[in-house]
Amino acid sequence: EELDGKITLLTWFTNDEACAMGLKQINDVVAESSAKEQLQAYVVAVDDKSVPSEQIAQVLEQWQVKLPLLRDYRFVGRDVFNVKNAPSLVILDTEGRVQIFEDGINSKLAST
Repeated sequence: EELDGKITLLTWFTNDEACAMGLKQINDVVAESSAKEQLQAYVVAVDDKSVPSEQIAQVLEQWQVKLPLLRDYRFVGRDVFNVKNAPSLVILDTEGRVQIFEDGINSKLAST
């Protein structure tokens, strides 16, 4: 219900510097969007359950990423969206349909 009528960005990541730049870019795109009311973005950690959420939140803080954190313990990214790598970006339209899937983060995301 929270996402009804909103464009949703889901970015799968792990605690790896390769993900840091992509997450910062997503964070900036969301922060600078003129359509913030119509947009919801989450970062989705694929780290093992043994890694505490607090530790992941600290990493996001160090990377200056202020997006809500979700954990993917059940491999929903893999099973539903075919996410094989981190980072990966999935954008859903207002009806919850996949519009964009990127294995990695498009370096020109801000201009699209």
